Amino acid sequence: MSEPTERDMDVLKCVHRETELNGWPPTMREIGDELDMASTNQVKEHLTALEEAGLIWRAPHKARAVTLTKAGMRALGLEAKCPS
Repeated sequence: MSEPTERDMDVLKCVHRETELNGWPPTMREIGDELDMASTNQVKEHLTALEEAGLIWRAPHKARAVTLTKAGMRALGLEAKCPS
């Protein structure tokens, strides 16, 4: 498992920010629009890398089923918000 790239971290921040603002996570298209990515395939690759790194959890076949894990919250410097 490799370390997340800077762009992976941008995606992680976007997921967290949009979830906090709206109460639900963004779709792949919304992430792509927010981060100026040309295709949802690029977003999918970043989400897959984040999932493999254990920073997010995704439910299969659902557009908005992205949840930050405790490790994902820590990666953003939000340990205090993580339940024990």
